Amino acid sequence: MHAPDKIHQLQYDVLNYIVAYMESTGTVLNLVQFDADKKFADDLNKVNGTNYSMAEVEKAIDKCLAREWFGHVAMTRSRYKNLGITQKGVDEATAKLKADELKLSRPLPKKASDYIEDHKGLFLFFGFLIALATFSLKLFG
Repeated sequence: MHAPDKIHQLQYDVLNYIVAYMESTGTVLNLVQFDADKKFADDLNKVNGTNYSMAEVEKAIDKCLAREWFGHVAMTRSRYKNLGITQKGVDEATAKLKADELKLSRPLPKKASDYIEDHKGLFLFFGFLIALATFSLKLFG
């Protein structure tokens, strides 16, 4: 997984972690407050079975702050303390989970069609190789 892809996935892991906490405790979003510290990173890794570094977690938090998925609920000197999730963050997490569920529940023909669409360059390349091999056999064989 590329570093940008890893951070992208980590953003959603963090969002889902916070939303799961909210749902398991019945806490509304304006009462959620957390610090993105070593304990937070350790808990996140334990829940997701991952091994994200603190620097990666901070980079993901920065992106979440920039997208207004998180905000500061109290004034602080640290960018990673007194954080809370916004409605925009909850909506993003919910939409991503729903999209992932829909993607998993697609019928086999749709999955095959999407795979071909995602890898059409590869299929064109192999088609070219087959055509070239056929042409070579006709010409030299």
